[in-house]
Amino acid sequence: MAIERVGDLEVAQDLEFQRRSWRLQRIGWAVTCFVLLAALVGVFGQGPVSRMTASSEDGSFQVTYSRLGRHRAPDSLEIHLQPGTIQGDKARVWLDREYLQGVTIETMFPEPESVEAGPDRITYVFELAQSGKPTTLTFELLSEGMGWREGRVGIENSGPLRFSQFIYP
Repeated sequence: MAIERVGDLEVAQDLEFQRRSWRLQRIGWAVTCFVLLAALVGVFGQGPVSRMTASSEDGSFQVTYSRLGRHRAPDSLEIHLQPGTIQGDKARVWLDREYLQGVTIETMFPEPESVEAGPDRITYVFELAQSGKPTTLTFELLSEGMGWREGRVGIENSGPLRFSQFIYP
């Protein structure tokens, strides 16, 4: 390191090292701000970017889910049924087995009247208190695996809704 004369002072400085240090510091600040902003909008869990809704073509039912979640963290899957979707006073909602193998269902609201196991899906039968009004069925879950997970949900006499989630460690 050369000692330079600046005015009346002799100063030992390495301006190139100082410029590199400042550049790295600015990059560090930018990365920190980006991670903080991503966390605020929900990229790492709960937030506006994390919650998604998939709807059937005719709008008769919807599923609201977390696109981004965390391993072993509480999560919810909400199924919204519009008036006229269900004939009678019972709703038959199914989830595919592959999706259910990656989660633990903690609670369901309302409680299903019965559960039917099929080769590729589990069907939950719910008694509806008021069949002419919109109904929301809530599944409280814990994710057991990590990575990408695909799911399908459906109601009797309707095509399935597909959704995907990414579960962080």
